[in-house]
Amino acid sequence: MKKAEKCERCKKKMYGYSDSVHDIWLCWRCGKFAGTTRIHDDFTELIMMNPLIIIDLIHDGCLKPI
Repeated sequence: MKKAEKCERCKKKMYGYSDSVHDIWLCWRCGKFAGTTRIHDDFTELIMMNPLIIIDLIHDGCLKPI
């Protein structure tokens, strides 16, 4: 996903967050998210099981705005 890409669901801007290994794109309007990872780990599975973890990671400063 590229910077300033629109959400497929609601067509609003998606905001990017990264920890240098994982990139998450989040639509704050409808909650849709997408992401990439530079290594294979359990992060993707964890996020898919509980997407609200993304909010916690942003709040705690683990994921920073791109």
